[in-house]
Amino acid sequence: MAASAADEHATRLNAIRQVLSKFTRMRGLGLPQPHEKRTGLCDLEPHKLSAEYRAGMSRVLHTLTLILTLP
Repeated sequence: MAASAADEHATRLNAIRQVLSKFTRMRGLGLPQPHEKRTGLCDLEPHKLSAEYRAGMSRVLHTLTLILTLP
């Protein structure tokens, strides 16, 4: 649903929605649970995160690199 055009923020939101609607191959990238102790993630070294999470993060970074290097 489009937001009201009378509101500056709504106008910006509508512009973002219009741009995003042009991405036909857009999809979500999910990651598994990084570690059983989620509250301490900031204190964990990367090698202590789950292997599945590290592999997923690698896929996300690869996808972002591809997107950012598009002409």
